[in-house]
Amino acid sequence: MRQIKSWGFTLVELMIVVAIIAMLAALAVPRLIGAFGASKLKTVQVQVETLSVALDTFHLDAGRYPTQQEGLQVLVINSTPPIAGWKGPYLKKIEIPKDAWGNDFAYQIPPKFGGVDYDLYSLGADGKPGGDGDSADIGNWGSRKPPAPPPVAAPPVPSIPSAQPQAPPGAPPVAPQQQ
Repeated sequence: MRQIKSWGFTLVELMIVVAIIAMLAALAVPRLIGAFGASKLKTVQVQVETLSVALDTFHLDAGRYPTQQEGLQVLVINSTPPIAGWKGPYLKKIEIPKDAWGNDFAYQIPPKFGGVDYDLYSLGADGKPGGDGDSADIGNWGSRKPPAPPPVAAPPVPSIPSAQPQAPPGAPPVAPQQQ
């Protein structure tokens, strides 16, 4: 009888290949997820810079930054009454972009968190102030977290003069004065 050669793979060989692919996926997937989160942070940083340039251009044209009431919307539509010197829209799209998590950017004038003329920031993935990682605030103050307010210095404690004069170290003791 003649033997027929089989060109297929055995079940054991297929299971070994599947196990190797699973191990490689277990190593690669966490890195891909981390890179995806980092890309969202980078996207928000670029959006903050783009909106900052638009605000600075508005400032050059109008001689001032938008008020808190006008907000970022004045970058795409002139307010009523019209702003003198407005030469917008200052963004390519006729809408203010949302951050990478779908939240609105916050605009604060005068600044409270460390921006020079204004604060422009995203509240991060959670949409709440503060946080760490993806939930950290990202703004025009340069770091991922708003700078902490400067510590309040305690008032100096007045020194109480001693009743008896003190001699410097190594000097002979001072005799008490009589009153």
